[in-house]
Formats: sequence, C-alpha cells, structure tokens
Amino acid sequence: MTWDDFGLTLVIAFAAQGAMMFLTNGRSLVVMGVSQLVYIVPLVVYYLRKNRRDAAVGVGIFAGVTLLLNAACIGLVSTNFS
Repeated sequence: MTWDDFGLTLVIAFAAQGAMMFLTNGRSLVVMGVSQLVYIVPLVVYYLRKNRRDAAVGVGIFAGVTLLLNAACIGLVSTNFS
C-alpha cells in the first residue's frame, strides 16, 4: 500500500464516519458495520480495478476483524449498562 492509497483510505473512512455520525445523531457505534461497508466496498473495487488483489483481500480481512471487534464491544457495553 502506498501513501496515496493510505491517504485515499483515510479520506473515505473519515467522510463515511462523519456522515454516519451526523445521520444517526452520534449513535453511529451501533451502525458501524453499515458505515464500514460504505467505504470498504468502493475501496475493494478500486483495488481490484488496479489489479491489486492482495490489497483488496487485506482490506476485506481487516474490515472483518474490525466488524467482529465492534460487535464484541457493543455486546459488552449493552449487557453491562442495560
């Protein structure tokens, strides 16, 4: 991954998260998986079009890990504070 790719990823990620926070009045933690799809799918398509299959697979793997960690944290918070 080059610095240009990293910068593109950050811009898309911050834009997606910012939009989701605005749309959900700050409750975007619950819809983290949806907001993640907003920038992960275009990023994977971008890498596949650039013939960077390894980068696309890496993005997909880390998106899955992030989704699982978010689900675990939401489960912990919701069971401890409800």
